[in-house]
Amino acid sequence: MKDNIKKQLIQLVVVISSGICAYFFPIASKFLNIQSDKILIGFDIAIFNTCISILLAVIQDFFMKKKMNVTVSVKSGSQESNKLYISNDDVDEEKTIDVVVNIDVSGKKRFCKKNIMIKCPTSYILQLEKRKNVSFIKEITTSEEYEIDLNEMLSKSPEFDISFSREIHFSLLLEEHNRGNKDELRFEREKNWGLISINSNGLKLIQK
Repeated sequence: MKDNIKKQLIQLVVVISSGICAYFFPIASKFLNIQSDKILIGFDIAIFNTCISILLAVIQDFFMKKKMNVTVSVKSGSQESNKLYISNDDVDEEKTIDVVVNIDVSGKKRFCKKNIMIKCPTSYILQLEKRKNVSFIKEITTSEEYEIDLNEMLSKSPEFDISFSREIHFSLLLEEHNRGNKDELRFEREKNWGLISINSNGLKLIQK
């Protein structure tokens, strides 16, 4: 939602800037033999709109390559969304649910001052599955809170043009006392500023 609003605001600024440039620097009349001022102004606005959009795209691409962009998402292995629906039968059977954390990194490698924290509601049990090397993950609070060290995870990655994806598998254990709970498996991360951009979403635990 915020990204869409941001895009619309940027587009509005581009249109306004194009109109101002068209007013002070009319150029269409220099190479188009058209008598209508309205049509010429329309061409001027279109030309400046295109030029400004291209310039912004080039600037954005330049800074994106200088930044380290990290996207962290979590989903249930059986449900392709950020919501996990739990039935009473799941609780009765004390079912174990697969939870997958996806980490995608691109851009230039940067040093992160703070690690990403995965926090599970205290009423649930979250266990790390050691399918691959997970030395960059530390258990802070038993079966509730884990810390992901991005610096260690990316230690063998190149300095530039990173294209890194990693899946981390967890097991969410359900017990009788979980019945009726509405919680969220969430992340705590470094604020987006400077040359590091970290975006993340949690997993809502919803009981049907």
